[in-house]
Amino acid sequence: MVHPGQRERDAQRQLYERMDAIVVHTEHGRARLVEELGLTEADVPYEALRDPYGIAFWPQFKGRDGCRTPMPWRDDSHAGFSSGAPWLPVPEEHRVLAVSHQEQDASSTLNGFRAFMRWRRDQPALRWGGIRFLDTVEPVLAFVRSLGDEALFRVGGTARKDPTRRVWRRSGATAGSSSRTWRSPGSSPRSRSSAACPRAAGATRRR
Repeated sequence: MVHPGQRERDAQRQLYERMDAIVVHTEHGRARLVEELGLTEADVPYEALRDPYGIAFWPQFKGRDGCRTPMPWRDDSHAGFSSGAPWLPVPEEHRVLAVSHQEQDASSTLNGFRAFMRWRRDQPALRWGGIRFLDTVEPVLAFVRSLGDEALFRVGGTARKDPTRRVWRRSGATAGSSSRTWRSPGSSPRSRSSAACPRAAGATRRR
């Protein structure tokens, strides 16, 4: 039985995961696919560690193996990652987040990520345009992506609590102006990031 509080925490993590993906893939630069499943950082036992830094400094620093565990494709013995034992163990909590499960759930992180990337693909300003950051008061982040006569304006909160809604405003000489808000199907949450490991404790891994 799953405690109601755990469901709420999982939903919050999933929301942050999607917000992180939106920020990363609407800023200037090449898109980097690292958050598709919203995996949490794995707690790899000492005897299974492979990272030299984790082995040397354990338990004060557990290394980077927590964000290097196999990609879970299916909920089977090795998560569909390989036919033999993988380099690192597959965390039990990652099996329920396998691609095969998330593809069946319209509100999953994976399907939300795919929907957003399909939308992004049709936005020339996001794919090839420049970027201009606007002066705002923290924790608000606002910038404009523009290409030719088209511009997309984004504003959102960067605080972990009470995140603001993402608002897009499009303007162009031919398209006129309109406003739209992008929301992933069945918005709910999950997230992970840190300088040492993309899957930091309490956040969500980027895959």
